[in-house]
Amino acid sequence: MKRIHVACLLLVVTCSCTTEPPLGFKQLAPSETGILFSNPLLETPELNILTYLYYYNGGGVIIADFNQDALPDIYFGGNQSEDALYINQGNMSFKEVSANAGISNSDGWTTGTAHVDINGDGLQDIYICKASGYRGL
Repeated sequence: MKRIHVACLLLVVTCSCTTEPPLGFKQLAPSETGILFSNPLLETPELNILTYLYYYNGGGVIIADFNQDALPDIYFGGNQSEDALYINQGNMSFKEVSANAGISNSDGWTTGTAHVDINGDGLQDIYICKASGYRGL
């Protein structure tokens, strides 16, 4: 029984020793990607985690091909900031197009985002869930 454990340990150690670079994410600067979105939260005595349970839940992110160019675009939902739509220009470069797309979503608190072809036209539609009118949201 001990021989099997030692053999397994040697196999794991041998397979773990590699000279190939690790797979994973690489951080890119906003100057490289064009993405400048931020979702800062400014707590007040009236609005914080104790008065609004979902304060730190975030607004959501959608990655989908909204303009049908076979490149994934990004929609960011903001809580105390405006939502933003970024169109993929290729090569990990994005262009913010919220105003051109008619997105004016600065009221309320975005609590979630999703995409679906809701009307069956073959295009991805953006669904935004909002909280509004609660403690100044």
